[in-house]
Amino acid sequence: MQYEGDHYEMARDGVLKTYESFSVSDAQEEIWIDELRQKLLTQLAADPIDADTVHSFCNTVVNSQNIDSILPLVELARVSIERLDSFSKIRYSEELLNALSEQKTTVDRRTSDNVRRVVRMLLDSALMAPVTVANYYRDKYPDIGGTESLY
Repeated sequence: MQYEGDHYEMARDGVLKTYESFSVSDAQEEIWIDELRQKLLTQLAADPIDADTVHSFCNTVVNSQNIDSILPLVELARVSIERLDSFSKIRYSEELLNALSEQKTTVDRRTSDNVRRVVRMLLDSALMAPVTVANYYRDKYPDIGGTESLY
């Protein structure tokens, strides 16, 4: 699922016509996207400090316009707060709010409230303590700052 279900990106890269020639049904595409989400969620459960994987997961939610599919990630973020560095907490917050705002249909109030409640928990935790940056990001982005290193 190189394109995470994003037909715009497929068109931009010139592969959408080839993809469409296979006549993949919407149901089959949703099965593949669900499998991808499960794979990404498993990766994040093992190592929640990976903003690229969080982005990929949220991208599948936006592309499928299925906001309820974000709930497992919201729960993972909630239970992982103590394991996340400040940067990851802010990235999770940004990605979750973006996925919520990119929905083209009305979002169920309970889902919206759940996402916003966890985002608030993440941001409160990130902004009320010294800034921490996980080694994962220090290695990936050597110029990043922070007062403390985790893991």
